[in-house]
Amino acid sequence: MERDLDISVYRNETLKNKKCLIYLHTYSGNQTEGKFLFHFIPEYMDIVFFDFPGCGNSKAEFVTYGFKEKHDFHNILRKIDSEFGYEEYYLWGRSFGAVV
Repeated sequence: MERDLDISVYRNETLKNKKCLIYLHTYSGNQTEGKFLFHFIPEYMDIVFFDFPGCGNSKAEFVTYGFKEKHDFHNILRKIDSEFGYEEYYLWGRSFGAVV
């Protein structure tokens, strides 16, 4: 069963980017903590933020410390790949996000 996923994709529509950075937040965090990356990533790269279930705007009640989150991330990757078809993916995970 797929869990609730709140995903935000920031795209540079004029460039039709083929590279994507996916930010995986900390245990007590949410997708907004990755906004600092806007100052560091090049304009030829899109960025994806999301809330793991049990965090941020997610409607889920709890976090499973990586047990189910690894599957959640896989579902996110499949979703953005099918919608946008990026050629390259880069991951930036902090703490809990790095573990996943």
